[in-house]
Amino acid sequence: MVHRADAEHQRRERDVLSGDAPADFDPHAELVGALRVLADAATRTLVGPERMRAAALTARALAADLAAELHPTPWRPLPPGAAATFSQHANPLLPELAVDWAGERLVGRARLLPSYGGPPGLVHGGILALMFDQVLGMLLHGVGRPSLTANLSVDYLAGTPLETDLELVGEVTETAGRRSTAVVTIGPPGTVTARATGTMVTVRPVGPDGRVSMSAAGGVST
Repeated sequence: MVHRADAEHQRRERDVLSGDAPADFDPHAELVGALRVLADAATRTLVGPERMRAAALTARALAADLAAELHPTPWRPLPPGAAATFSQHANPLLPELAVDWAGERLVGRARLLPSYGGPPGLVHGGILALMFDQVLGMLLHGVGRPSLTANLSVDYLAGTPLETDLELVGEVTETAGRRSTAVVTIGPPGTVTARATGTMVTVRPVGPDGRVSMSAAGGVST
């Protein structure tokens, strides 16, 4: 059985090799997506030890090749004229997440691979907390209040299924000085399986190198 995400990657790979890549093709996003699929396969593979050893050698060789040119921080430099933001597409450790705005709300769509699982068939609670924190940061940045998380509280209401279309909805509910309170929910469309409430504290906008001045947070007092 070919996994849906793997099949999509293979289709796009064929398009690129045939010269039919779409105009918005992003090689780095393709690389990150392929690494997510690789991590999932490595988590669940049942191939024999010799094939595992060969795959490990190939993976290490690929890592060495990519490490020939590295940016000094985990954040990729922004192209000229781009608005400063954090990209969930740049890190293969983060679940793939497509986001859009609906008024003042941030709406995200995700479909998580089995490698993000905890209980059988369900997303690991720590992965959900990671996604909530990511969405909170994107949400506050998008409304002009770039922030760090001071507190994150998660209510797990039901199991969140793997390999299922999920919707995340985030909204700022209160602002006071440098503090903001926001709520994010996740679940299959029309369902909420987990809800997070975050207390966020504004910081200085990121610099050209993508770094945030941690001292700018100055604690959580206002």
